[in-house]
Amino acid sequence: MIELNEHWCKGCRVCVFHCPTRSLRIASRFTMRGIHPPELVEAERCNGCRLCELLCPDFAITVMEAVSVNA
Repeated sequence: MIELNEHWCKGCRVCVFHCPTRSLRIASRFTMRGIHPPELVEAERCNGCRLCELLCPDFAITVMEAVSVNA
């Protein structure tokens, strides 16, 4: 799962351009700062490589590992 801090994101699109699974896209909506933030297209596509998190110049993305519940 990808968590985005929209207050820190400046909409540079680095995360979208470098995502190897094309899990991210630029949203059509605006944030309060007037930018189009990235958004997760389909959570199943994301392989958790953390490339978006590592390349984000504003530290606005955090990749969280999925937690599986075994009953």
